[in-house]
Amino acid sequence: MLIALLALAANLDCRSDKPRSPMDSEARDAGDPYGCRRDEDCVLTCANGALNREWSRRHAGKLQMCLDGCEQGADLPRCEKGVCTAMRGGKPDLSCTRKKILWMPGAQADIGGAADRSPAPTGITSLDPNLTSEIVESWGPQKNFFRSREFVILEWEPAKTLLLRKTYRGGKQYHIGWLTIYTNDGKSYLTRPPQLDDFFKFMKSARLPTEGFAPE
Repeated sequence: MLIALLALAANLDCRSDKPRSPMDSEARDAGDPYGCRRDEDCVLTCANGALNREWSRRHAGKLQMCLDGCEQGADLPRCEKGVCTAMRGGKPDLSCTRKKILWMPGAQADIGGAADRSPAPTGITSLDPNLTSEIVESWGPQKNFFRSREFVILEWEPAKTLLLRKTYRGGKQYHIGWLTIYTNDGKSYLTRPPQLDDFFKFMKSARLPTEGFAPE
């Protein structure tokens, strides 16, 4: 493990002006959790660090979530030599780069192959008995409400993708940080933006209507 980290550090620090080889410049496809062509291919997750955006979306319901982790105080991730790389203070954050994938309890850890060609998983829900106590307790006074019906739990990035589809009918941003999203097909979603006002900032920047959404 130490050798692998040192090798990654050398690759990140020793940038060269010479043209990169096809292996460096060509993208790893969405079957690689960490592969990328450009910065936009990467997303930073709380529990799993920097990941390929499409791979993360396809496995969103199976990946572990957390409340504090790689997202806190981080810069946007970058694509460095074909690897999605976490950044902090303008420098690579190796602790959140190429992390071992952490799966939700009971989730099938499929990487590559048929799993990547299958539809996105339906997701872990608020009724799942394997949810960590940290997540459940973070719901505060809304715990009983979130446990009374089935909310599909999403990381913030997949939740933004959902909102961009414009199939939502409303929701609520709670003071505890959690956001509910209700869609026209009758489904309910639960996500936690990194900052309390990130939802409304995102909706404004994406020019999405917020009718039906209300703060607590």
